[in-house]
Amino acid sequence: MSTLHRGDQIGDWIVVEPLGAGGMGSVYRCHSTLTEQVQSAVKLLAHKGVDSKARFVREVEVLSSLQHDAIVRVLGGGQHGENGALYLVMELVDGQDLDYYIHHRKLPWQDACRIIRDAAQGLVAAHEKGVHHRDIKPANLMVDADGRVKIIDFGIALQDGQTRLTRQQAVPGTMAYMPPEVFSQQDFDPARGDVYSLGMCLYETLRSKYAYPEDISLSSAQRFAAIMTSKLEDKELDPGDAFSDDLRDVVKRATAKDPASRITTATAFVEALDALLEGHKLPEWIAPAPAKPTPKTTDDTFTLDTEMLAPSPERARPRYQNTERKKNKPTHWFPFLSLMYSFGAAVAPPLWFAFFCVLAVAGLGDLATVVIALTLIVLPVVLPAIALTGMVATTWYMFRVPRRNMSAAVWWLVGLTLYGIHFTALAVSIADTALLVSIWDQVSEPELWLPGQ
Repeated sequence: MSTLHRGDQIGDWIVVEPLGAGGMGSVYRCHSTLTEQVQSAVKLLAHKGVDSKARFVREVEVLSSLQHDAIVRVLGGGQHGENGALYLVMELVDGQDLDYYIHHRKLPWQDACRIIRDAAQGLVAAHEKGVHHRDIKPANLMVDADGRVKIIDFGIALQDGQTRLTRQQAVPGTMAYMPPEVFSQQDFDPARGDVYSLGMCLYETLRSKYAYPEDISLSSAQRFAAIMTSKLEDKELDPGDAFSDDLRDVVKRATAKDPASRITTATAFVEALDALLEGHKLPEWIAPAPAKPTPKTTDDTFTLDTEMLAPSPERARPRYQNTERKKNKPTHWFPFLSLMYSFGAAVAPPLWFAFFCVLAVAGLGDLATVVIALTLIVLPVVLPAIALTGMVATTWYMFRVPRRNMSAAVWWLVGLTLYGIHFTALAVSIADTALLVSIWDQVSEPELWLPGQ
């Protein structure tokens, strides 16, 4: 049984909804059989292969050995169903992964550094236990509603003394976040590899874009070759002059191509980010190191571990995400709805006036007087309020919805056009209300507007 549905029971947990799926399995939001108030994230293994099972068990073992606020906690596990599918129960992180913030919500540099600093502290705890994550990326950094970060997915983590589960010369992890040395030599320091990957996450969070986007139209081998070439040949990663020189230096050193020039440990990365956040002088060793040539690739042939390659167009797989929040994400039909409100505010007074005239022509003068009196009580308040609400809604929409492929100029042109329409509707509603007031002044002289009198 590889797919669960709402209401299904797995161990002591009841499935509420799916949260995401990846190469190793699917993740579900569940609640305890005792109470709906106790919730968790349950990961169900999708593959039945020996390697997949070994990796899944490895993740259980690694998470059980780690206790840190920045690392997701394991709550249990077991086997499910007749086929004995393995599952892992973890704490539910009620939030979004860092990949969401890169695409949909730009963070201030302080918040970005704080999230990466906290994740680096989690890596410090893992490295002290001899555990190396080997797949640090934005999709594996969950940020809860209070801004706390949790490192997830230790499926390919390696602990000192354990047997490697990847094949000889296989490349573990996500290509875009692998350090350059994995492409040029067989052995590398996995601790510095984790630091490099976390530095990549910091760079992408600051820039709100991927450093090495993947072309999903290419095959896995072609994507691998393209990213490998970019990492070995492109210039250093620099977030740009919108940020302080100190912050730029930290990013450059964390993502340096040459391992010898890179920030050596997660502890050193924490110290550098703490200095930035507290406004202190950076350690002297953080100064940019002289560039060194990247080692040329050897004749060794690397094997692509395709199970590790992310298949989605956004590259990073969604995991443990709060789908309820995504349902409330603003969509692109929102401005059209707000324009309908403003259109209603603009045309309502003329329609009321037409209705008033129909009553007058029909000889229903008393009823017409009542209608226009009610109109004068309601419209002067409601119509401007509707137009103003449309303007506020437009502002909210402009700052919440990403520009995607629009240029900044086009995006703001759209926004200003919406503001102009709302302002025009506001002016028209006020003018029409003034017209109704002038008509009301004639109500005391019915012979001016009632036919036949």
